[in-house]
Amino acid sequence: MRNPPLLRAPQGRALGIPASPGAASGQRLEPANHSNLQLYTQNLPASGTMLLDSGSFFFLLASASATTNALINYNGGTEIFNGAPVGLQIQRVKSWKSLQITGTPGAAISFIHGYSFTRQDWTNFQATIATIAGSVSVTGAVGSSNALTNHADVTVAATTLDNTIPANALRKLLIIGSHDQNAPGAGLDIRIQGGAGVAAAQGIQLPAGTNYSFGLGSEPIAAAFAIYNPAAVSQKYWWIEGT
Repeated sequence: MRNPPLLRAPQGRALGIPASPGAASGQRLEPANHSNLQLYTQNLPASGTMLLDSGSFFFLLASASATTNALINYNGGTEIFNGAPVGLQIQRVKSWKSLQITGTPGAAISFIHGYSFTRQDWTNFQATIATIAGSVSVTGAVGSSNALTNHADVTVAATTLDNTIPANALRKLLIIGSHDQNAPGAGLDIRIQGGAGVAAAQGIQLPAGTNYSFGLGSEPIAAAFAIYNPAAVSQKYWWIEGT
């Protein structure tokens, strides 16, 4: 009975770089929804050429070479990346037969190589555009620390438009309240209106004993406000503001 032939390990891998999984048996392992990657940090040999074995993923992390070139060899085709920048990522659905890196002899180079599952070919570049040195202080948005300003009650005569509340560019909070002793009759509560207002039952209806707030204490409430009293009797309102 004849002995089975010996299986040869794949040729052409980089000096000092272990063969990919399955090399000892001569079998190329293709990824099936998984990755098999390894980080390498080496110096380019005296020839300036490093030959890697089969794979489907390559990521150039660092290179001290003046110029780094990559040549991917398939069975019957090649891909060439001349002047490959640090941050180059290559991932292919079909595994390549070998990957050749050339550059300055003795230059240090760091990269990730191996197999990684993907449903489509892609090439990506990742690079550091700028580094910000020093410390950065970030302060979250906060409301005003100033005390609220109290204003005297305002009496609005019957069927009258009042413009007591002026514009204030620094105002961040405004609260308007209807006096609890108001008795205007059904549907005749005072109305809060923006700007100059109109002598009509429009705007926010404010029943006796209730109040309405504008602003969250951080964004300006700069516009003026008007109060209209549609009732046949006078009504009072109060207002406070914060800056």
